[in-house]
Amino acid sequence: LLYSKFKRKKQISIQQAVSEPPLKIALKEIDQLKHSLSHDQLIIKNGYFILTEIFCNFITEETNINVLDATTVEMRRLMKNSSKINNDMAKNIIKLSEKMDHFKFSQNPALEKPNIDQTIQEAIELIKGISRDH
Repeated sequence: LLYSKFKRKKQISIQQAVSEPPLKIALKEIDQLKHSLSHDQLIIKNGYFILTEIFCNFITEETNINVLDATTVEMRRLMKNSSKINNDMAKNIIKLSEKMDHFKFSQNPALEKPNIDQTIQEAIELIKGISRDH
């Protein structure tokens, strides 16, 4: 009974997600991320991973360029070979991805809340810009 209830709930949320535009989904997920952040460095570092996932999901859904499992280098190549994103937008996407990579993978990144807040704002502006272009 519990499994069928969970399965039914999951199906409903999948149906809702399918009916919502990628922009609305991404902004809702970013809002949830913002509310989950604290000044704890591990939570902030994990926040960059979550933000990257939200960002890549949005790009994939909005442009049909599959960047879900792509590294930043692979993402650059995929966008360069696509007519769905202009060069300036692709450069901004890569710049933001590189910034998030720095915080995710560097030895001693400055994992401070103002930094991730700024990165989140940049992601929101870029997501809205990509959405306007499509």
